[in-house]
Amino acid sequence: MFIRLFNFLVKRTYYGIALVIPGLIWAVLAAAFGGILILSKANFTATGTEKIFTSTLFFSVIVAVCIGLGEFGLFRLFGKKWENKNLKALNNNIIRGQIRSDVPDQTLLAIYDSFDKTTTFLTNINLGLVTGVIIIVALAEYLVSHQFTNALVILIGGSIAAFVTVIFNAVFCTEVMSSLRKECKNLLSTRNVSFKEYPLTDLKTKFRLFISLIVLILLVIFFLIYPPKLNLVIISLAGLIIMIIVINAIFSSFYRAFDEIKQSAKKLEIGEKAIFFSGSTDKEIIDLSKSLNKTAQNIRNYQKELEEAKTVLEIKVKSRTKELKELAQSLEEQVKQRTKELQGRVDELERFRRLTVGRELKMLELKKEIKELKEELEKHESH
Repeated sequence: MFIRLFNFLVKRTYYGIALVIPGLIWAVLAAAFGGILILSKANFTATGTEKIFTSTLFFSVIVAVCIGLGEFGLFRLFGKKWENKNLKALNNNIIRGQIRSDVPDQTLLAIYDSFDKTTTFLTNINLGLVTGVIIIVALAEYLVSHQFTNALVILIGGSIAAFVTVIFNAVFCTEVMSSLRKECKNLLSTRNVSFKEYPLTDLKTKFRLFISLIVLILLVIFFLIYPPKLNLVIISLAGLIIMIIVINAIFSSFYRAFDEIKQSAKKLEIGEKAIFFSGSTDKEIIDLSKSLNKTAQNIRNYQKELEEAKTVLEIKVKSRTKELKELAQSLEEQVKQRTKELQGRVDELERFRRLTVGRELKMLELKKEIKELKEELEKHESH
C-alpha cells in the first residue's frame, strides 16, 4: 500500500515529498499505536490529564509532520527551495519518477550520493521527530500531573512507536529507491564515470532487526498485561529463544550460501577456474548457482577463444614479419646492386668528363698556337 502510494505521488509531485509522505503516514499510525498503548496503561483518570495528553500528542505530531514535509521539499510548492541539501539533487533532477537524461556527470554523481544520504537522513529525522514528540508529551504530562509513573509509561510506549517508525522508514526508503539507484548506476557506467558503492546494511544486521521486532512484540505484550505471570514470562522467553535459534539457522544458511558464491567469484576475478556451488538446498540459491556457473563457463569459453585467436594472430604476425624481413633484405640487396651500377656509371661519366675537358683544353692551346703562328707569318710577309 505504501509503495503504491509512493508510485502514485512520485509522478505528480517532487521526489522528496513523494518519499516522505508514506513515511510520515506510518509515523502517525505508529504514534496512534503508541498512544493507545499509553492510554491503556497510564492512570490519567487519577491525574485528570487525559485531554492534555491527547491534545499535546496531536499537536506535537502535526508539528513533526510539518517539519518533515518542509525538510523534504514542501516549500517548493510555494516556489521556495528550502529543503534539506541532500534532497536538492533529487528534487531538481528526478521528474515524474525518472532521472533527467540531460544531467551532467557531476550532477549524476550527486544524485547517486543523495540516495544513500537521503536514506540515512530520513531515518535520522524520523528518529529525531518521534523522540521530540515523546519528550514533549512526557514532559507536559509530568509538569501538569507531577506523576512520574505516567511520564514513564509515555516514554515506554513512545519508544516502542519510535522503534517501529524508524525500522519501517529505513526499509521503505531502501526499497522504493532501489530502481532509481540501479538506473543511476547504469547511467554512470555507460558514461564511464567511476563511483563507489557503500552498502548500508547486511544480512546479519537484518537478522538482528528481525529479532528486535520479535522482542518488541513481547515487550508490548508484557506492557499490556503488566504485571505478567511467571509462567507466561517463562513460556514467552522459551519461545523467543527457540525462534531466535531457528531464525539464526535460516539466516546463517543464506549468509553462508552467499559467502560461498562470493569466494568463488573472487577466484574468477584473479583468473582462476571458478565453480559456483553451494551446500544450500534453497531453489533460489541453486538457480543462482546455475546462472553463475553458466556465466563463468561462457567467460571461460570466451577466454579460450581469445587465447586461440591470440595464438593464430601471433603465428600470422610472425609469418608476416618473416616475409617483411625477407622483403627488406631483398630490397637492401637490390639497392646495393643498383647503387653499384650507378656508381659505375658515375665513374664512367667522370672519365668521359675528364677526357672531354682535356680535349677542349688541347683545342684551346692549338687555337692559341695557330693564332700566334698566323701573327708571325703576317709580320714576315709585311717585311
